[in-house]
Amino acid sequence: MDHSEGGRSIGNVGYTDAKLSEDQISSVVIATGRKGDRLAFVPKWNVSGSAEYTFPLSDNLDGLVRMDAAYTSNSYSTLSPLDVYRRKVDGFELVNARIGTQASDGDWSAYLFVNNVFDAAAVNSRSSSANTGGKTVTYSAPPRTFGLTLTKRFR
Repeated sequence: MDHSEGGRSIGNVGYTDAKLSEDQISSVVIATGRKGDRLAFVPKWNVSGSAEYTFPLSDNLDGLVRMDAAYTSNSYSTLSPLDVYRRKVDGFELVNARIGTQASDGDWSAYLFVNNVFDAAAVNSRSSSANTGGKTVTYSAPPRTFGLTLTKRFR
């Protein structure tokens, strides 16, 4: 959606009701899924949005401020609620921001950025199995990160 002269925002909402449509039958799988069980690692909700403002600094130079935010709801590591290795993956939010300058013709840009602005402990995968000795293995988004992005276009 365009706002006034240099503003723009975008939003997305995703809902997924992913469930087994029939029983999972297997002589190999220990904890089989049953009809109606939710799929592993599939959150019901994903919501994201961004807001950006670009403004002239001079005839050939623009400034830019941008913020992105995303929310992912909880999910589970296995199909069956009865699985002893089932682990809940909590929902999380992430916010990123950047500020910088760019040539009006798009020839070059320089941005300072902060990813994971609030240093959220965003766990995006958690699982356990006999292979890990029953210990829970967790994967998380990177911690707060600061950086600089420089871009030059060669034509």
